[in-house]
Amino acid sequence: MPDEGLKEAALGRGRGWKWWASSIFLAVMWSIPAYFLLQIVLLWRLRGGWRKAVAVPVLPMLALLAYAVFAYLKGSNLFPLVLIFTAPLAFVYLLVILGGKTPGPKTRVNHTLRIHAGDQASETR
Repeated sequence: MPDEGLKEAALGRGRGWKWWASSIFLAVMWSIPAYFLLQIVLLWRLRGGWRKAVAVPVLPMLALLAYAVFAYLKGSNLFPLVLIFTAPLAFVYLLVILGGKTPGPKTRVNHTLRIHAGDQASETR
């Protein structure tokens, strides 16, 4: 009769469920569609230098997407690997750009309302 400890180890039991490994896996997999969605939204919404900064990963990622589609059509079972390894990096790059675009702590803005009544002008805050 085989040792129960070896049987448990072979089945992967007794080591506990590694929630962080599943979380990392899900984050990496979801970063692929999230990258493409965020890329489109940011290119549509941003202007000027911010749009140029966001456009940096477009050509390399399109080339890698074309390669993945080509590999899929040729029957490769490893076709998504290039996107799995590169899309999270491009997604983090876009998040950094988005973080740099958003304003920091709000500064106090002096709003003055001027009411003109005839020749008198009064200011209220």
